[in-house]
Amino acid sequence: MKIPVPIAICAALAGRGISPRCILAFLLALTTACGSEDSGSNEDSPPEQEPPDAAVLELGPCTQRCGMTLVPVAEFGEAAGPGMIEGGGEIAVDRSGRLYVGAEDHVVVFDADGTLLRRIGRRGEGPGELMSNRAFAVVDDGTFVILDSGRGVILRFDWTGQLLDEVRPQGWAPIGTGVGLVSMGGARAVYQAAFRGGDREGYPLHLINLESGELEASFGSETGEFDINRERVLEVVHARGPDESIWMARNRAYWIELWEPDNRLMLSIRRDVAWFPDALVDGVGHGGPGTEPEPTLFSIAADDLLLWVMIGRADERWAEAEPDDFQMQFDTYIEVIDWHHGRVIASQRFDQILSPMIAPGLVAEVVITPEASVRLRTLRIELEAGRR
Repeated sequence: MKIPVPIAICAALAGRGISPRCILAFLLALTTACGSEDSGSNEDSPPEQEPPDAAVLELGPCTQRCGMTLVPVAEFGEAAGPGMIEGGGEIAVDRSGRLYVGAEDHVVVFDADGTLLRRIGRRGEGPGELMSNRAFAVVDDGTFVILDSGRGVILRFDWTGQLLDEVRPQGWAPIGTGVGLVSMGGARAVYQAAFRGGDREGYPLHLINLESGELEASFGSETGEFDINRERVLEVVHARGPDESIWMARNRAYWIELWEPDNRLMLSIRRDVAWFPDALVDGVGHGGPGTEPEPTLFSIAADDLLLWVMIGRADERWAEAEPDDFQMQFDTYIEVIDWHHGRVIASQRFDQILSPMIAPGLVAEVVITPEASVRLRTLRIELEAGRR
Protein backbone atom coordinates (compact mmCIF):
# COMPACT_ATOMS: atom_id res chain seq x y z
CA MET A 1 0.00 0.00 0.00
CA LYS A 2 1.09 3.52 -0.64
CA ILE A 3 -0.54 6.20 1.47
CA PRO A 4 -1.35 8.89 -1.14
CA VAL A 5 -1.20 12.63 -0.65
CA PRO A 6 -5.01 13.02 -0.16
CA ILE A 7 -4.96 10.81 2.94
CA ALA A 8 -2.30 12.93 4.57
CA ILE A 9 -4.19 16.06 3.52
CA CYS A 10 -7.39 14.67 5.05
CA ALA A 11 -5.53 13.89 8.23
CA ALA A 12 -4.22 17.42 8.49
CA LEU A 13 -7.51 19.07 7.59
CA ALA A 14 -9.57 16.91 9.93
CA GLY A 15 -7.88 18.43 12.94
CA ARG A 16 -9.14 21.83 11.74
CA GLY A 17 -12.73 20.68 11.44
CA ILE A 18 -12.64 20.93 7.66
CA SER A 19 -14.64 18.70 5.29
CA PRO A 20 -16.26 15.68 6.94
CA ARG A 21 -16.27 14.08 3.47
CA CYS A 22 -12.49 14.13 3.64
CA ILE A 23 -12.61 12.03 6.81
CA LEU A 24 -14.88 9.50 5.12
CA ALA A 25 -12.59 9.39 2.08
CA PHE A 26 -9.64 8.66 4.37
CA LEU A 27 -11.39 5.76 6.05
CA LEU A 28 -12.61 4.30 2.77
CA ALA A 29 -9.15 4.57 1.20
CA LEU A 30 -7.49 2.96 4.19
CA THR A 31 -10.04 0.14 4.29
CA THR A 32 -9.63 -0.51 0.57
CA ALA A 33 -5.86 -0.55 0.82
CA CYS A 34 -5.75 -2.93 3.77
CA GLY A 35 -8.36 -5.42 2.64
CA SER A 36 -12.09 -6.02 2.52
CA GLU A 37 -14.47 -8.84 3.19
CA ASP A 38 -14.04 -9.89 -0.44
CA SER A 39 -10.30 -10.36 0.00
CA GLY A 40 -10.68 -13.46 2.12
CA SER A 41 -9.04 -14.32 5.40
CA ASN A 42 -5.99 -16.36 6.23
CA GLU A 43 -8.26 -19.33 6.91
CA ASP A 44 -9.44 -19.34 3.29
CA SER A 45 -5.96 -19.04 1.80
CA PRO A 46 -3.79 -22.04 0.98
CA PRO A 47 -0.53 -22.32 2.92
CA GLU A 48 2.27 -20.31 1.40
CA GLN A 49 5.44 -22.01 0.25
CA GLU A 50 8.87 -20.57 -0.10
CA PRO A 51 11.57 -21.85 -2.43
CA PRO A 52 14.12 -23.70 -0.27
CA ASP A 53 17.20 -22.11 -1.80
CA ALA A 54 16.41 -18.55 -0.69
CA ALA A 55 18.59 -16.98 1.98
CA VAL A 56 16.47 -15.96 4.98
CA LEU A 57 17.56 -13.12 7.28
CA GLU A 58 15.92 -12.93 10.70
CA LEU A 59 16.56 -9.36 11.80
CA GLY A 60 16.97 -8.37 15.42
CA PRO A 61 16.34 -4.86 16.75
CA CYS A 62 18.79 -2.00 16.38
CA THR A 63 20.94 -1.71 19.51
CA GLN A 64 23.43 1.16 19.07
CA ARG A 65 22.96 4.77 17.89
CA CYS A 66 19.63 3.95 16.28
CA GLY A 67 18.00 7.37 16.11
CA MET A 68 17.31 9.59 13.13
CA THR A 69 16.07 13.12 12.53
CA LEU A 70 14.02 14.80 9.80
CA VAL A 71 15.65 17.85 8.22
CA PRO A 72 13.43 20.17 6.10
CA VAL A 73 14.65 20.54 2.52
CA ALA A 74 12.08 22.54 0.54
CA GLU A 75 8.38 23.40 0.42
CA PHE A 76 6.14 22.98 -2.62
CA GLY A 77 2.68 24.12 -3.65
CA GLU A 78 0.71 27.31 -4.26
CA ALA A 79 -2.46 28.67 -2.68
CA ALA A 80 -4.27 28.78 -6.03
CA GLY A 81 -3.72 28.14 -9.72
CA PRO A 82 -1.81 25.38 -11.52
CA GLY A 83 0.65 24.93 -8.66
CA MET A 84 -1.96 23.79 -6.15
CA ILE A 85 -1.33 20.44 -4.45
CA GLU A 86 -4.54 18.52 -5.05
CA GLY A 87 -3.32 15.00 -4.37
CA GLY A 88 -4.53 11.80 -5.97
CA GLY A 89 -1.21 10.15 -6.71
CA GLU A 90 2.37 9.60 -5.73
CA ILE A 91 5.44 11.78 -5.31
CA ALA A 92 8.73 11.32 -7.15
CA VAL A 93 12.00 13.16 -7.66
CA ASP A 94 14.52 13.02 -10.51
CA ARG A 95 18.30 13.37 -10.46
CA SER A 96 18.08 17.12 -11.03
CA GLY A 97 15.93 17.52 -7.93
CA ARG A 98 12.68 18.25 -9.76
CA LEU A 99 9.68 17.10 -7.72
CA TYR A 100 6.65 15.48 -9.37
CA VAL A 101 3.30 15.40 -7.53
CA GLY A 102 0.48 13.34 -9.02
CA ALA A 103 -3.27 13.93 -9.06
CA GLU A 104 -6.18 12.13 -10.70
CA ASP A 105 -5.72 13.67 -14.15
CA HIS A 106 -2.44 15.59 -14.04
CA VAL A 107 1.08 15.85 -12.60
CA VAL A 108 2.56 19.05 -11.18
CA VAL A 109 6.32 19.56 -11.62
CA PHE A 110 8.39 21.79 -9.34
CA ASP A 111 12.03 22.81 -9.39
CA ALA A 112 14.23 21.69 -6.51
CA ASP A 113 13.72 25.02 -4.71
CA GLY A 114 9.91 24.77 -4.87
CA THR A 115 9.33 26.90 -7.98
CA LEU A 116 6.45 25.71 -10.15
CA LEU A 117 7.71 24.52 -13.55
CA ARG A 118 4.65 22.99 -15.20
CA ARG A 119 1.30 21.28 -14.77
CA ILE A 120 1.12 18.32 -17.16
CA GLY A 121 -1.97 16.44 -18.29
CA ARG A 122 -5.70 17.00 -18.57
CA ARG A 123 -8.80 14.91 -18.24
CA GLY A 124 -9.90 13.08 -21.38
CA GLU A 125 -9.73 9.88 -23.37
CA GLY A 126 -7.52 11.05 -26.22
CA PRO A 127 -3.77 10.66 -26.75
CA GLY A 128 -1.83 12.18 -23.88
CA GLU A 129 -4.97 12.64 -21.76
CA LEU A 130 -5.74 11.00 -18.43
CA MET A 131 -8.79 9.40 -16.87
CA SER A 132 -7.32 7.85 -13.73
CA ASN A 133 -3.67 8.40 -12.82
CA ARG A 134 -3.02 5.34 -10.68
CA ALA A 135 0.74 5.59 -10.45
CA PHE A 136 3.74 7.26 -11.97
CA ALA A 137 7.49 6.97 -11.79
CA VAL A 138 10.53 8.92 -12.93
CA VAL A 139 12.32 6.69 -15.44
CA ASP A 140 15.11 9.08 -16.41
CA ASP A 141 16.25 12.57 -15.52
CA GLY A 142 13.35 14.75 -16.63
CA THR A 143 11.30 11.85 -18.04
CA PHE A 144 8.42 10.18 -16.22
CA VAL A 145 5.65 7.68 -16.92
CA ILE A 146 2.01 7.58 -15.81
CA LEU A 147 -0.08 4.44 -15.54
CA ASP A 148 -3.64 5.45 -16.43
CA SER A 149 -5.99 2.70 -15.29
CA GLY A 150 -8.98 4.53 -16.79
CA ARG A 151 -7.62 4.20 -20.33
CA GLY A 152 -5.48 1.12 -19.65
CA VAL A 153 -2.30 2.71 -21.00
CA ILE A 154 1.11 3.83 -19.80
CA LEU A 155 2.12 7.33 -20.97
CA ARG A 156 5.64 8.70 -21.07
CA PHE A 157 6.30 12.47 -20.81
CA ASP A 158 9.27 14.74 -20.37
CA TRP A 159 9.15 17.41 -17.69
CA THR A 160 8.18 20.11 -20.20
CA GLY A 161 4.89 18.28 -20.89
CA GLN A 162 5.88 16.73 -24.21
CA LEU A 163 4.20 13.34 -24.72
CA LEU A 164 6.89 10.93 -25.87
CA ASP A 165 4.74 7.83 -26.36
CA GLU A 166 1.98 5.76 -24.84
CA VAL A 167 1.53 1.99 -24.88
CA ARG A 168 -1.11 -0.51 -23.82
CA PRO A 169 0.58 -3.19 -21.68
CA GLN A 170 0.08 -6.82 -22.59
CA GLY A 171 -2.24 -8.64 -20.21
CA TRP A 172 -3.49 -5.39 -18.72
CA ALA A 173 -6.19 -5.85 -16.05
CA PRO A 174 -6.73 -3.06 -13.50
CA ILE A 175 -7.14 -4.46 -9.99
CA GLY A 176 -9.18 -1.92 -8.06
CA THR A 177 -6.95 -1.35 -5.05
CA GLY A 178 -4.13 0.37 -6.89
CA VAL A 179 -1.10 -0.35 -9.01
CA GLY A 180 2.45 0.90 -8.94
CA LEU A 181 5.40 1.63 -11.17
CA VAL A 182 9.12 1.24 -10.53
CA SER A 183 11.68 2.52 -13.02
CA MET A 184 14.28 0.04 -14.21
CA GLY A 185 16.16 2.71 -16.16
CA GLY A 186 15.67 4.00 -19.68
CA ALA A 187 12.43 2.95 -21.35
CA ARG A 188 11.73 0.09 -18.94
CA ALA A 189 9.61 -0.12 -15.81
CA VAL A 190 8.01 -2.69 -13.54
CA TYR A 191 4.26 -2.50 -13.03
CA GLN A 192 1.57 -4.49 -11.23
CA ALA A 193 -1.36 -6.13 -12.99
CA ALA A 194 -3.64 -9.12 -12.62
CA PHE A 195 -3.47 -11.62 -15.48
CA ARG A 196 -6.56 -13.70 -16.22
CA GLY A 197 -5.13 -16.97 -17.42
CA GLY A 198 -1.92 -17.71 -19.27
CA ASP A 199 1.58 -18.42 -18.09
CA ARG A 200 1.90 -15.12 -16.19
CA GLU A 201 -1.11 -15.56 -13.92
CA GLY A 202 -0.02 -15.52 -10.29
CA TYR A 203 2.97 -13.25 -10.91
CA PRO A 204 2.33 -9.82 -9.35
CA LEU A 205 5.03 -7.75 -11.09
CA HIS A 206 5.98 -7.41 -14.74
CA LEU A 207 8.85 -5.72 -16.55
CA ILE A 208 7.53 -3.77 -19.53
CA ASN A 209 9.27 -2.11 -22.45
CA LEU A 210 7.66 1.33 -22.44
CA GLU A 211 8.24 1.86 -26.15
CA SER A 212 6.70 -1.38 -27.43
CA GLY A 213 4.41 -2.46 -24.59
CA GLU A 214 6.00 -5.92 -24.59
CA LEU A 215 6.61 -7.80 -21.36
CA GLU A 216 10.24 -8.80 -20.92
CA ALA A 217 10.01 -10.67 -17.60
CA SER A 218 7.88 -11.25 -14.51
CA PHE A 219 8.70 -11.25 -10.80
CA GLY A 220 7.32 -13.32 -7.95
CA SER A 221 6.02 -16.84 -7.85
CA GLU A 222 3.12 -18.79 -9.25
CA THR A 223 2.95 -20.88 -6.08
CA GLY A 224 1.22 -18.27 -3.98
CA GLU A 225 3.77 -16.17 -2.10
CA PHE A 226 2.56 -12.96 -3.76
CA ASP A 227 -0.48 -14.11 -5.72
CA ILE A 228 -2.65 -11.01 -6.04
CA ASN A 229 -5.27 -12.96 -7.99
CA ARG A 230 -5.84 -15.27 -5.03
CA GLU A 231 -5.84 -12.54 -2.40
CA ARG A 232 -7.92 -10.17 -4.53
CA VAL A 233 -6.21 -7.30 -2.77
CA LEU A 234 -2.89 -5.63 -3.49
CA GLU A 235 -0.59 -6.62 -0.64
CA VAL A 236 2.71 -5.75 -2.28
CA VAL A 237 4.81 -2.60 -2.16
CA HIS A 238 8.01 -2.67 -4.12
CA ALA A 239 11.24 -0.89 -4.98
CA ARG A 240 14.06 -1.38 -7.46
CA GLY A 241 16.81 -3.72 -6.34
CA PRO A 242 20.35 -4.19 -7.62
CA ASP A 243 20.78 -4.99 -11.31
CA GLU A 244 17.51 -6.51 -12.63
CA SER A 245 16.00 -7.41 -9.26
CA ILE A 246 12.97 -6.09 -7.37
CA TRP A 247 12.23 -5.70 -3.66
CA MET A 248 8.72 -6.79 -2.65
CA ALA A 249 7.18 -6.31 0.79
CA ARG A 250 3.92 -7.40 2.34
CA ASN A 251 1.64 -4.75 3.76
CA ARG A 252 0.59 -6.61 6.88
CA ALA A 253 3.81 -8.30 7.98
CA TYR A 254 7.48 -7.45 8.32
CA TRP A 255 8.34 -9.67 5.39
CA ILE A 256 10.48 -8.23 2.59
CA GLU A 257 11.91 -10.25 -0.30
CA LEU A 258 14.35 -9.69 -3.13
CA TRP A 259 13.34 -11.33 -6.42
CA GLU A 260 15.07 -11.73 -9.75
CA PRO A 261 12.93 -12.29 -12.86
CA ASP A 262 10.82 -15.41 -13.36
CA ASN A 263 10.44 -16.98 -9.95
CA ARG A 264 13.96 -16.58 -8.53
CA LEU A 265 13.78 -15.62 -4.86
CA MET A 266 17.20 -14.42 -3.71
CA LEU A 267 16.65 -13.09 -0.20
CA SER A 268 13.88 -13.07 2.39
CA ILE A 269 14.04 -10.61 5.28
CA ARG A 270 11.90 -11.20 8.38
CA ARG A 271 11.64 -9.25 11.60
CA ASP A 272 9.75 -10.46 14.65
CA VAL A 273 7.99 -7.41 16.08
CA ALA A 274 5.07 -7.46 18.48
CA TRP A 275 3.23 -4.74 16.62
CA PHE A 276 2.59 -6.91 13.56
CA PRO A 277 -0.09 -9.31 14.81
CA ASP A 278 -0.28 -12.91 13.62
CA ALA A 279 -3.85 -12.46 12.39
CA LEU A 280 -5.85 -9.56 11.02
CA VAL A 281 -8.34 -7.77 13.25
CA ASP A 282 -11.61 -9.60 12.56
CA GLY A 283 -9.88 -11.05 9.49
CA VAL A 284 -10.46 -7.91 7.39
CA GLY A 285 -7.69 -5.41 7.94
CA HIS A 286 -8.96 -2.66 10.23
CA GLY A 287 -11.50 -3.62 12.85
CA GLY A 288 -13.84 -0.68 12.40
CA PRO A 289 -14.63 2.41 14.50
CA GLY A 290 -13.15 2.29 17.97
CA THR A 291 -10.67 -0.45 17.07
CA GLU A 292 -6.94 0.19 17.15
CA PRO A 293 -5.65 0.56 13.57
CA GLU A 294 -3.46 -2.26 12.33
CA PRO A 295 0.21 -1.68 11.60
CA THR A 296 0.78 -1.41 7.86
CA LEU A 297 4.07 -1.55 5.99
CA PHE A 298 3.23 0.93 3.28
CA SER A 299 6.48 2.06 1.70
CA ILE A 300 10.02 0.88 0.97
CA ALA A 301 12.97 2.42 -0.86
CA ALA A 302 16.39 1.00 -1.59
CA ASP A 303 19.85 1.83 -2.81
CA ASP A 304 22.90 -0.37 -3.22
CA LEU A 305 23.58 -0.48 0.53
CA LEU A 306 20.44 0.26 2.52
CA LEU A 307 16.76 -0.62 2.57
CA TRP A 308 14.39 2.03 3.99
CA VAL A 309 11.12 0.77 5.46
CA MET A 310 8.14 2.94 6.45
CA ILE A 311 5.37 1.61 8.67
CA GLY A 312 2.11 3.20 9.84
CA ARG A 313 1.13 2.36 13.42
CA ALA A 314 -1.51 3.43 15.89
CA ASP A 315 -0.45 6.49 17.85
CA GLU A 316 0.60 5.70 21.41
CA ARG A 317 -2.31 7.91 22.50
CA TRP A 318 -4.83 6.61 19.98
CA ALA A 319 -7.32 5.52 22.65
CA GLU A 320 -7.55 9.12 23.85
CA ALA A 321 -8.00 10.61 20.38
CA GLU A 322 -11.19 11.96 18.92
CA PRO A 323 -12.42 9.95 15.89
CA ASP A 324 -11.42 12.72 13.48
CA ASP A 325 -8.06 13.55 15.08
CA PHE A 326 -5.85 11.60 12.70
CA GLN A 327 -2.61 13.09 13.94
CA MET A 328 -3.29 11.33 17.26
CA GLN A 329 -4.62 8.21 15.57
CA PHE A 330 -1.48 7.39 13.57
CA ASP A 331 2.30 7.53 13.90
CA THR A 332 5.01 6.76 11.35
CA TYR A 333 7.89 4.36 12.02
CA ILE A 334 10.98 4.33 9.84
CA GLU A 335 13.59 1.58 9.95
CA VAL A 336 16.80 1.34 7.95
CA ILE A 337 18.32 -2.04 7.12
CA ASP A 338 21.88 -2.81 6.09
CA TRP A 339 20.69 -5.75 4.00
CA HIS A 340 24.19 -6.89 3.04
CA HIS A 341 24.96 -7.61 6.71
CA GLY A 342 21.41 -8.42 7.81
CA ARG A 343 20.98 -5.85 10.55
CA VAL A 344 18.71 -2.93 11.46
CA ILE A 345 20.93 0.13 11.79
CA ALA A 346 18.27 2.74 12.62
CA SER A 347 14.73 2.74 13.97
CA GLN A 348 12.62 5.74 14.94
CA ARG A 349 8.98 6.58 15.71
CA PHE A 350 7.69 9.94 14.48
CA ASP A 351 4.57 11.43 16.05
CA GLN A 352 3.25 12.59 12.68
CA ILE A 353 1.89 11.27 9.42
CA LEU A 354 4.50 11.16 6.67
CA SER A 355 4.18 10.38 2.99
CA PRO A 356 5.69 7.25 1.41
CA MET A 357 9.39 7.25 0.68
CA ILE A 358 10.08 9.55 -2.27
CA ALA A 359 13.62 8.21 -2.53
CA PRO A 360 16.05 6.51 -0.14
CA GLY A 361 16.33 8.86 2.82
CA LEU A 362 13.73 11.36 1.55
CA VAL A 363 10.11 11.70 2.71
CA ALA A 364 7.47 14.43 2.77
CA GLU A 365 4.71 15.75 4.98
CA VAL A 366 1.62 17.78 4.23
CA VAL A 367 1.51 21.24 5.77
CA ILE A 368 -1.74 23.21 6.06
CA THR A 369 -1.28 26.97 6.17
CA PRO A 370 -3.41 29.24 8.39
CA GLU A 371 -5.42 30.02 5.25
CA ALA A 372 -6.14 26.27 4.85
CA SER A 373 -4.12 25.89 1.66
CA VAL A 374 -1.92 22.83 1.18
CA ARG A 375 1.86 22.69 1.00
CA LEU A 376 4.14 19.70 0.62
CA ARG A 377 7.38 19.82 2.63
CA THR A 378 10.22 17.43 1.80
CA LEU A 379 12.36 16.08 4.62
CA ARG A 380 15.79 14.46 4.49
CA ILE A 381 16.39 11.61 6.94
CA GLU A 382 19.68 11.92 8.81
CA LEU A 383 20.86 8.84 10.69
CA GLU A 384 22.38 9.36 14.13
CA ALA A 385 25.38 7.22 13.25
CA GLY A 386 25.54 8.24 9.60
CA ARG A 387 25.37 5.76 6.75
CA ARG A 388 27.05 2.53 7.79
